[in-house]
Amino acid sequence: MRYFFSLIIIISIPFFLKAQTPEDDCHKSTEGSDFWFGFMEGRDLEDIHFLEINVSAREATTFTIFYGPDETQLGLPYQITPFNSVKVIIPWDLLEHFGSEKIENKGIHLVSELPVNVFALNWDKNSSDAAVIYPTESLGIEYYAMCYTPSIGGDNGRNTEFLIVATEDSTTVNITPPVVTHKHKPANTTFTIELDKGQSYQVQSMNIDSIGQGDLTGSYITSDKPIALFSGSLISMVPANSGTGDHLFEQMPPVNAWGREFFTIPHRFRYWDRLRILSQEDRTVVWINGLKPDTLDRGEYRDTVLLWYQPKRIIAEKPVLIAQFSQSTSEDLYDFSGGNNEPFMTILSPAAQYRNSGNFVVYESLQPSDYFINLVFPREEISNIYLNNEKLTDLELQDPVAFDIKRPANNFGGNFYAQLKVDPGVYNMWIDTPDKGFFATSYSYGLQESLGYGVAFNLDNLVDLGSSINFQEDTLLLCYGDTIPLDAGSWFNEFYWNTGDTTQSIAVADSGWYWVEVKDVNGCPQSDSVFVFLSHPIADLGLDELKDCEPTVLKLDAGEEFWRYYWSTEERTQTIIVDSTGTYEVTVVNRYGCKASDQMSLTVYPIPKINVVTSSIICDTLVTPLEIELLRTDLSPWDMPLDWNWRTEDPDVSISDSTDTFAKIRVPAFGDYLIYYDAVTQDGCDTIKQIQLSFNETPTSDFTLEGQNDECSDFSKKVLYTGDANPGAFFHWDFGSSLIVDSIDYPLIFRVSLGIGESHEIRLVVEENGCYSDTAINSIVVLQNVDIKANKTHGCDTLTVSFDGEMLLNEVDYSWSFGDDSTSNEPNPVHFYAEPKLYNVGLTITSQSNNECRAKYSFKEMIQVYPTPVAAFTGDQNLCYDDSLKVLYTHAKDSSIYKWYKFNELFYAGFDKQEITVNLNLPFTMVSLVVEEYGCISDPWTKRFSRKPHIDFTIDKTEGCHPLVVQATGNSNDNNILYYWLKNRQTEGFGDTYNFNFNEPGSYDLGVHIYSEQTTCRDTLLLNDVVLVNPTPFADFEVDLPIAYDNNSLITFTNLSELGTKYLWDFGDGNFSQEINPQHNYGEVGIYNAQLINETEFGCTDTASLEINIVPFTILAPNAFRPESEYEINKYFTLVGEGINPEKFNMKIYDRWGQLIFESFNHLSKWDGKSLNGEPAQMGNYIWTASYSDILGFNHELKGQVLLIR
Repeated sequence: MRYFFSLIIIISIPFFLKAQTPEDDCHKSTEGSDFWFGFMEGRDLEDIHFLEINVSAREATTFTIFYGPDETQLGLPYQITPFNSVKVIIPWDLLEHFGSEKIENKGIHLVSELPVNVFALNWDKNSSDAAVIYPTESLGIEYYAMCYTPSIGGDNGRNTEFLIVATEDSTTVNITPPVVTHKHKPANTTFTIELDKGQSYQVQSMNIDSIGQGDLTGSYITSDKPIALFSGSLISMVPANSGTGDHLFEQMPPVNAWGREFFTIPHRFRYWDRLRILSQEDRTVVWINGLKPDTLDRGEYRDTVLLWYQPKRIIAEKPVLIAQFSQSTSEDLYDFSGGNNEPFMTILSPAAQYRNSGNFVVYESLQPSDYFINLVFPREEISNIYLNNEKLTDLELQDPVAFDIKRPANNFGGNFYAQLKVDPGVYNMWIDTPDKGFFATSYSYGLQESLGYGVAFNLDNLVDLGSSINFQEDTLLLCYGDTIPLDAGSWFNEFYWNTGDTTQSIAVADSGWYWVEVKDVNGCPQSDSVFVFLSHPIADLGLDELKDCEPTVLKLDAGEEFWRYYWSTEERTQTIIVDSTGTYEVTVVNRYGCKASDQMSLTVYPIPKINVVTSSIICDTLVTPLEIELLRTDLSPWDMPLDWNWRTEDPDVSISDSTDTFAKIRVPAFGDYLIYYDAVTQDGCDTIKQIQLSFNETPTSDFTLEGQNDECSDFSKKVLYTGDANPGAFFHWDFGSSLIVDSIDYPLIFRVSLGIGESHEIRLVVEENGCYSDTAINSIVVLQNVDIKANKTHGCDTLTVSFDGEMLLNEVDYSWSFGDDSTSNEPNPVHFYAEPKLYNVGLTITSQSNNECRAKYSFKEMIQVYPTPVAAFTGDQNLCYDDSLKVLYTHAKDSSIYKWYKFNELFYAGFDKQEITVNLNLPFTMVSLVVEEYGCISDPWTKRFSRKPHIDFTIDKTEGCHPLVVQATGNSNDNNILYYWLKNRQTEGFGDTYNFNFNEPGSYDLGVHIYSEQTTCRDTLLLNDVVLVNPTPFADFEVDLPIAYDNNSLITFTNLSELGTKYLWDFGDGNFSQEINPQHNYGEVGIYNAQLINETEFGCTDTASLEINIVPFTILAPNAFRPESEYEINKYFTLVGEGINPEKFNMKIYDRWGQLIFESFNHLSKWDGKSLNGEPAQMGNYIWTASYSDILGFNHELKGQVLLIR
């Protein structure tokens, strides 16, 4: 789809030739008639590589291209017809820059009779980019470079770069890179170069972290005369290390053309793009709609992403530079983009630089298949914007897919935008409303190539006093107590402020309107105004000081009208609660970011904590000592002066012998009494401690055993409490194995079984009101002729037990309980215990004649069945260990007995080795454990543990000069080991020995990763900074005279070396020097090989040599000759000698009357004795003169006399 029109149509509609007031010299743009530019280094990896410019024009015109300081013309003048373009191939081997930090004569100068637009392309298969070129009048003297973070690694071309082109002679340029440059210029240090018109200077930085190189974004470049700056990357992935890279190439606008408001839209058919925002000044607040504001300092940048559906308005309080990047293929969704997307970089134009019209090229290249124009324009101009003579809305109706106009409702500054799919070619775009502008970019995708650049925008010197993002246009925020600088810009010459000041900047401390009128060197006026809004927040905590007694709880409120709160307590809330002595300060921040502070002082006087030492329960006495201790609130001993008093409200209670911590208390009778302790501190803070004392009698624990003559006396006895305790007291009875068989009035009266087996005792302790009786003991009769036996009481896992109830009593019934919910009525039961456990065995004997006569017994844990232990221990057989490991038996018990084996040999047995350390002396070790617990013995538990292979290596050198080869040798004492060698944690090679190659200076980590074929275990040994590779210097020099005469053989040597600290010159004739720039006089004819050895402080050297040719300077002329001589040498007159420049020679011969007889411009010509008419000259004397230059450029005049003999 093409929308181009013939020359006839264009001429017939002259109003289409709208420009941005081309007659107005005060407006600068991308359109002009004089351009200086250059090409940064691009990749040259394929057979096809070329540089190209594409020049478009609104009117027919002629342009010519020159290059270098001498402005050598490149080809013939080129003709452009109206609204067309001309492509010109630029010899890349002649004018593309290669390498870093050297002055070259590769500046390109394009001169046109009428205004044109110039676009440049650096093309290589899979790595290209294009840029719009700025006219000379739009250039400046202050710049920042915009590049992109290079990928990590030493691959070809992965470095950032920028290029400077001078437009005038003797231009001084100051360069401050943020990282180390390729030739080791230090980061953040300014260096200076001087360029003449047409000279250029490229700076690159590789992506090697260890030497501080990397991204040149933020490089600061200033000059005393206008220069052109181009920046980007030889090749970069966007983002870094994302898989696919491309050449990045854009011209940088000078800072005087930067702006504060931008509108950007996504690239079509891309899922997302990346934005990079670079700040010119400190504390620049940047806001992207939908995101939180960010603050940047001078030269600092931030990256963010832009999704396919997210047009963004970007506002900054101070001027910024913004680049939009198409990202690498791997960063995009293939289904969204089709994979046709390599990185490119586009510089966005600020809204203040939008143009009313533009003539531009959508660049046609070899690979792209999809071409687009992104367009931002005011929404009210949607019916007034034209593309190649047709309204954009008409084109939308014809093809709404290709001419996709978006109409966002808000948050886009009142703008619409369009993503137009077009064909390559020349386009003309304008808005048919004066003073309305648009911004457009052109870009294309295809295969492994992409291009992108801005196509039409202004580059005016802008005066912009700034604006705060908190407000609408033209308002600056001033916080109370601060001053705010208003800067009109260093690119203007005259300044007129409404304050009466005539300086570039003023400092403002008051609210109000401020305006400035400025003029630049061309007398072009501009003006700007701004309202300074003063925000004066006040923080008030309500009181300055408070003193109070403990406990004090105070709520401090900083006020609800603020957005942020910063307390000295590190709390961030509007209110805080304080309760301790201190100074409390709050800083509040209002909605504008302005701060205010207030503080208050709180003093909390402590009161003592009173701790009662004496027990509050007193038994069997009416007199007690009462002791307290006084503690600070921080629990330290109380040592402050104190007024104190002991008191009671009971008149029958007496207090005596009192001190501040002691008193003797006497009460009239047993009971509860209240004692009070009053204390007053020296700060007037008082406290009262109420102490309750309980005076009680100690109960008795007497009891009797009755029932020797009743019917059930052979089975149980009645227990009767006879003491004086109340029923509510606590009775602690102990019956041993006997059980209560009848609770008559428990715990005072009950029946208990007679004892069994040996003699038996019943015990009682009574506690009442905290007073404990003595222990009462009575022996109970043992049940005669009764015994309980079991053939086994201990087993492992399961156990079968035969119980034997030997009873000499007749006519009784048996009831057994075995502790596992099983019972039996057999006198001698056999029971099987199915699981490990401790079992209580119970037996009840009941008289057959009277079932109320019975005895109950419980034998706690009579049967003990224990599990056979499993000797599992820690340690993973799938892991590889160091030379030892700790193994732990995980189910240890107090009764555990351990037997540890290594390779079936016992190496420990005992109780205290739940955990042991196993030394792994061999590549693998067998470890076994047997555990015995409560007589139960486990099966052996065995594990095989593998050891990491022993690792060590040596290197033959630790320091040297690059390029350096270091041999590493593996030294493991294990067998069957494979070595894999590491440099900076990356695998380099394998083998028992390995040669590391170091081609760049720096400090390097070396390591080895080894693999045991016997155990499959691996290990890695890393040595940090073990090899220091010192930079090898660069040796180079030049001489003023590579060829000289023996009579003028003083040669001046100019040292062009880098990085060296010591220089040794060998002049090739047995003479030497250690000067930096020596001179040497050879004197003798000959060819000499002069050498310079450049040595660094580390002993690294480089050698340069140059051949010096010393030739004789002798011119001989015969004083006679005879043309008829039989000897050839005597037949002619000629000058004989060396060192004559054959292109600058003239010899004349005159007769004695001054007539010219012979003339020659060839120093090899011979006079054969004939005059100019070919006739033989007469015999006699003739005068000759010779004017010539020698090969060194010196002029000579010689004359003499020669005799012609006949």
